[in-house]
Amino acid sequence: MPNNSTSGGKKRKLCPPKEPEDWCFECKDGGKVIVCDRRNCVKVYHTDCVPVTPRKDKSWICAWHYCYECKESAKFYCLGCPNALCKECLPSSEFITVKGDKGLCCDCAPLVKIIEQNLERDSQGNKISVNGRDTYEGLFKEYWEIIKLNEGLTSDDISAAETNYNKVVKNSPDQSKVIDVDKESQNDSMSSDGNEAFVYKHNSTKRKQSRSLEFMGWGSKPLLSFLASIGKFSTEPLSQWGIRTLVCEYIEKNNLYLSQDKKKFLLDEKLFPIFGKKVMSKNQIYPLLELHYAEKSGDRDGEESSKGKLKLEKEDLSIKASRFASISASNIRLIYLRQRLVLELSKQLESFTGKVVGAFVRVKMDSSDCKQTRSYHLVRVTGVVLEDDVKRILLQVSFMSKAIPISELSDNDFTEQECEDLRLKVKANLLQKLTVVELQEKAKSLHEDITKHWIATRLTYLQNQIDRANLRGRQREKFALLDEREELQQPWKQEELLKRVPSVSPEFTTEPHNDPEEN
Repeated sequence: MPNNSTSGGKKRKLCPPKEPEDWCFECKDGGKVIVCDRRNCVKVYHTDCVPVTPRKDKSWICAWHYCYECKESAKFYCLGCPNALCKECLPSSEFITVKGDKGLCCDCAPLVKIIEQNLERDSQGNKISVNGRDTYEGLFKEYWEIIKLNEGLTSDDISAAETNYNKVVKNSPDQSKVIDVDKESQNDSMSSDGNEAFVYKHNSTKRKQSRSLEFMGWGSKPLLSFLASIGKFSTEPLSQWGIRTLVCEYIEKNNLYLSQDKKKFLLDEKLFPIFGKKVMSKNQIYPLLELHYAEKSGDRDGEESSKGKLKLEKEDLSIKASRFASISASNIRLIYLRQRLVLELSKQLESFTGKVVGAFVRVKMDSSDCKQTRSYHLVRVTGVVLEDDVKRILLQVSFMSKAIPISELSDNDFTEQECEDLRLKVKANLLQKLTVVELQEKAKSLHEDITKHWIATRLTYLQNQIDRANLRGRQREKFALLDEREELQQPWKQEELLKRVPSVSPEFTTEPHNDPEEN
């Protein structure tokens, strides 16, 4: 019989193990799941919903027990998703505590508000359906009702937390001093199990001083350059949350999310000057945007900062589009050819050269070259060579002296780092810049071929995912995939995609402001 007593003679009370939950903590759907091996953790996940597939011969701890920013042990946990924070990172993130160390992150709080207040639209006016199991919001509502019951929460507790949150934020004269707590006060305030809501805002003075930003009116130069590049430039200040929404839409549109973790994304040439990171979490977008507001920085004089809205002054720099195209992932995809598509185009030799020359392909580099740090590089096709004796087609590409066969091309998408390498080569004048007109014409000539190839590839992928979801019992995912496949198979949908005009993003430059009326 095991001895459950301590050296002091006192018996140690053993807590009975808790039953694991029935729904994946990430997607809220059922099916075959794995359980976290952390003691007393009841969270379960699909293997596809975790960044790294757990090994059977090793214990596996889920992300809920680690800070999503620094990966240290977490102390504060979101009730709606695996987001968690340590004590050090808490002040730099938005987190509303509802009960003890449990609360809501900035991703789950808006959805909980919609559910609790029975709203039909979110803060951006988008229609949200929380009834039924065919949407994530509907599954989240079912899961949230169970969590409320298990945690002993009521709708009044959630409403009080939201009220306290808005009261603290609105009444504070300086958002950076909403609640500026040190480690000792954090321990004291978090030790109680009360339902008082705490809102933590970081004092970002040191972070502001560490980065010298140039301001152009109400915002920083990198931020306004980004807004101008997506057609949202404004001389009037935009809200911090509104800009966060624009950034999220841009990430979704340009497919910048990491394939293994949808909460993190890569930063391209437009986002990197704003955040200064190559990879970051969505939860970091809102607090880091604060650095780019002139009113909240110490870089503007008092008289100008006292005005509620700052306009661009005539001596400021104006942002203008260059005649050259931006070397960005969205532009490269317009004329990027995969191996299978090149093989299809090679069946029509009369038009093959005209279509392939000038396009981008992904080539495997020579493994014997020790100077090469990456397996694949983005290159541009400069010519076509036909070997009549062996009936083989070779491609002449930039940065390579020898022509290569089609078999050496990649059939996968290029990475953001490969796009960054290409951008650096263009900057170093190793590759000629593409003008907007040149890229637009090339994109139009390849649009039909690339779109048809994408439709066929996407339908095959959807069928494989449907079979996979069906085997694992993930009904919500299965129905969503069936709907997408059915829509993509419709002739009107395919015609709509084929008629869509490729849009090229120009390279933006800054020039002195020039008022023609004043001249």
